[in-house]
Amino acid sequence: MKKLVILILSFVCAIAAQAQLSTVGGRLTLWGDKNSLSFALVPEVEFELSEHWELGLGLGVSTETDLDLNYTSAMGIVAPSVAYIIWGNDLVEFAVAAEAELLFDARLRGAAIGLVPEIRFTPYEHLELSISLGMLGTEYNGIGWSGGIVLNSATNGIGIAYKF
Repeated sequence: MKKLVILILSFVCAIAAQAQLSTVGGRLTLWGDKNSLSFALVPEVEFELSEHWELGLGLGVSTETDLDLNYTSAMGIVAPSVAYIIWGNDLVEFAVAAEAELLFDARLRGAAIGLVPEIRFTPYEHLELSISLGMLGTEYNGIGWSGGIVLNSATNGIGIAYKF
């Protein structure tokens, strides 16, 4: 058991030593229908592991308003991710991120795990704009799990980041 723990710690330290802070930014998502309105703001930090791999973590807040009941709830968000850049040049990148997103207040209210396609634009040297639409995976809505293509405020959004 001790050897396994030492091996895992060595692996994490090796990755951390090679990782380089690449972007600091965030994501804004809005979603609504005739009965509800959702809003989420998630600041994110990403570390570049190699030319094609990035490791990220987002911590934020989400609110959801039920228009019929006139009720609003606020939740925290934890969103770790690993992204693979499929293709890119100086102006645009196409990436796929494997994300896990947890929504909670006093208990777990929702979760989503899956693959998220991203398009990233770099109009200036240090500015990055990103668009994500949908997730292929599974989602927990507080009642049960469902799978397939998930389209909601957790998976649709625009982002802005500063690239180092």
